[in-house]
Amino acid sequence: DSYEDLRHFVETLEKAGITHFIIHARKAILNMKLTPKQNRDIPPLRYEIVHKLARDLPHLTFVLNGGVKSYEETEKCLN
Repeated sequence: DSYEDLRHFVETLEKAGITHFIIHARKAILNMKLTPKQNRDIPPLRYEIVHKLARDLPHLTFVLNGGVKSYEETEKCLN
């Protein structure tokens, strides 16, 4: 659940030769019996986690997946 755990996971996969990661910015909540639709709306989007990975591991490629619905939101994520 922590950034450190995610980074460790990414670094473990990197050691296996993976360099391209598609990161969903929303973590599904499985133990609250949310429907799939609710899991697409209720848990908060955490773009900052994806941005931090990209800053901390610039030699890897990260693609943000989740919640971007407009050109303006795309620009905001890129800056």
